[in-house]
Amino acid sequence: MGPEREAWQKEEWEKKRKQLAEDDAARRAAAELRAEAKKQQHDIEKARGMAEADARMAEEAAKGENRKDRSITEKARDQQRLVYVSQKIPAYIKRDMNRFEAGHFDGPEQSPLTYVGYHVGVVRGTSANDRRQRLEVCFRVPIPRVLYAEYKHWGEPATIRRLNAMIDHMTRHAAMRASRPNFGQAVSEWEDDREWLRTTLASTAQGLSPRWSGF
Repeated sequence: MGPEREAWQKEEWEKKRKQLAEDDAARRAAAELRAEAKKQQHDIEKARGMAEADARMAEEAAKGENRKDRSITEKARDQQRLVYVSQKIPAYIKRDMNRFEAGHFDGPEQSPLTYVGYHVGVVRGTSANDRRQRLEVCFRVPIPRVLYAEYKHWGEPATIRRLNAMIDHMTRHAAMRASRPNFGQAVSEWEDDREWLRTTLASTAQGLSPRWSGF
């Protein structure tokens, strides 16, 4: 082998060595980049997970505060409702309620309204003031035992459900008798008293109704 051939081979080997070294360096650099990218992705996912966990904790804390606030509000509402339904019943209305429970009742209908002595019309009707005092009592007293099976859907005292049941009851009776002779005054009084219930007791019912009542 001549000197020129030997020099050429050394040069080629040196080129290959450098190429291999460069390829190896490139592979290491690529591996380092992949490792760095993987680490960055891991850090991003970790940060996202921590942020989501913090958000969930904050949400749960807010829900807890809301539940606490609602609990306080509901306790206050229950107390107000207890005070309202515990008001003294006028003696003349209480007397009629006692007579009803004792079975001393004469009339075409037995309902929570007649339980408190509420009547309309020419024959047995009373003044608007008297009727409305009796309606207010009906709104805030329990359904009597003798009527409970038929009228339990009227709900608890001093609730929107009770108020709506009273209004529906009066509306139905007025509609059934609207075309009958001699019922003009009774129908008019039912309708007037129904509007009085809506305008006078609706806000009270809304404020005192339990949140879970659904009404």
